[in-house]
Amino acid sequence: MRKTGITTKLFAMLLVTFGMIIGAVLIGSAYFFEPYYVDKKIGGLEKKIFEFLDENARGGHIEDFELVERAKVFSFENESPLAIMKGGEMFYPFRRYAVELEGDFGVSPVELNSILFQIQDRGMDIRNGMEMSIFGFWDEGQFMAVSIDEPQDEELARLAFDFKREASDFVRITGRVISHEMPEYDPGSIYRQDKLFEMTQAYASGQEPLPDDVAIKEEEDRMTGIKNYLIAVPYEGKFAFCLFSMQPVSDVISLIPGFMKYVVLMAVILVVGISFVIARIIVKPIIRISVAAEKMARLDFSERVDVKSSDELGLLSGNLNTMADELEYTLEELEKRNKRLQEELDREKLLEQARKSFVADASHELKTPLGIVQAYTERLEDKFIKDEKARRYAGIILDENRKMNKLINDLLELSKLESMTYRLSRNEYDISADIFDIAQRFNPLFEEKGIEFGLDIQNGIHVDADPEKMGRVITNMISNALKYTPSGGTAQLKFGRGSGKARFGISNEVEDIGKIDMEKIWDRFYKADKARSRKMGGTGLGLSITKSILDLHGFESGALKSEGSIEFYFEIEESHRCEIARKV
Repeated sequence: MRKTGITTKLFAMLLVTFGMIIGAVLIGSAYFFEPYYVDKKIGGLEKKIFEFLDENARGGHIEDFELVERAKVFSFENESPLAIMKGGEMFYPFRRYAVELEGDFGVSPVELNSILFQIQDRGMDIRNGMEMSIFGFWDEGQFMAVSIDEPQDEELARLAFDFKREASDFVRITGRVISHEMPEYDPGSIYRQDKLFEMTQAYASGQEPLPDDVAIKEEEDRMTGIKNYLIAVPYEGKFAFCLFSMQPVSDVISLIPGFMKYVVLMAVILVVGISFVIARIIVKPIIRISVAAEKMARLDFSERVDVKSSDELGLLSGNLNTMADELEYTLEELEKRNKRLQEELDREKLLEQARKSFVADASHELKTPLGIVQAYTERLEDKFIKDEKARRYAGIILDENRKMNKLINDLLELSKLESMTYRLSRNEYDISADIFDIAQRFNPLFEEKGIEFGLDIQNGIHVDADPEKMGRVITNMISNALKYTPSGGTAQLKFGRGSGKARFGISNEVEDIGKIDMEKIWDRFYKADKARSRKMGGTGLGLSITKSILDLHGFESGALKSEGSIEFYFEIEESHRCEIARKV
């Protein structure tokens, strides 16, 4: 007996229905209606634009605000926003949606254009005296609202990209409405205003030359698929830009009701009749397969599909059952291997913890005997050793003992920083003053070595951090530049506000920069030139301690290598209270 496949069934039942519907719609709209509608609409708008320009030219000099008001009337009457460029300045007929809020931040205007759709969806009635809480950012003394709700991380990243801001710039404010400007809400008008602004930016900024004659610019909205047409009309030194959008559905529907009613009637009759057949032959088996697949997606492989037809649905159900068997076996094997892997990872973690504990314990135990050695050696040098050679030997012992003490202290500090229990003592303080004081202490050392040490420090930057630990970071970075800058070289320290954050950076010239491995530069005991490093001193732990402190604070840091020089930097957010005070 010949098998009838599901593809044949679907093709036979739906071909006539959808062929008639799609054919009628495509032939009527794609080939006839849309070109006719666009051509008719653009032609009409061109005529009205010239009439508008002629009428305003006959009226003599017109103030800018009056020109904008007339453009608003034109935009409303034609459902197509009109912008005028005069003297290189673009005048847009945009309606403003805003409130004035009074709160802890004082009194500030708040732009609501970006959240009009949210206000409409929630049915909010903006009125004086009501409390409002909105999310957005400050821009030149006013607050730009972007959302009513607190956005998730992905949404916040998208908003930061769209508005060319840092994620840290976005805050929530709450206040009482003391005045509001809320014209009649029209989502279609808002969309067309936004598209007019977007499509004229190239002309307004000079990126695209202004046309010598009437020009039509077509653009399809990538998000909505809506086609928009920008009509550019030059007129006696001025330019008019009008946007015609296929977005207003009412316009389109009003032209084709007679055409579409027959298509809809035919489609309803055919689809209703065929739906009963499809439900019996195809939908029920698909539902059973879907239930089984849903359980498998939750890693429940106990369900098996019982579809005994000889078409593709039967073949699919058999393959699904086979897949369930294989996945069940594979999952069991994977769980066994994961268990073994976890055991190995636990052992590795214990070994690493033991290593850190050993370093910390050994360092702690060595402090006492080294202290005794230092004390006795100093005593011998001061009281008993008179021979110059013996005194020199004692001095060498003391010097090496101090180096060992410094190494042990650094190891102990690094062990504390790497432990899971260490807590920073964070406070809000003026880090600019600390950086300046520390840099001043190093000035004589740079001068002694013949190094030109430049400072560029912006005053008054407050941060929330551990002052003592951040002082260690700054000292280590400057000390590192002092050690590795050759005599007669240059070093430069810069600290100031950047793109939403304060940035500290210190760069210096370096000999044999090709020997430096940037991937290992923060590792403990890493020295690019070991012989030179031993001669200059140091434990090789300074940058590791620096990195650990910055990571504990959650500050971004790094090192950048360029031709003949290297820069170490970190970025830090200003304290919230300081930032709010500065904006208000």
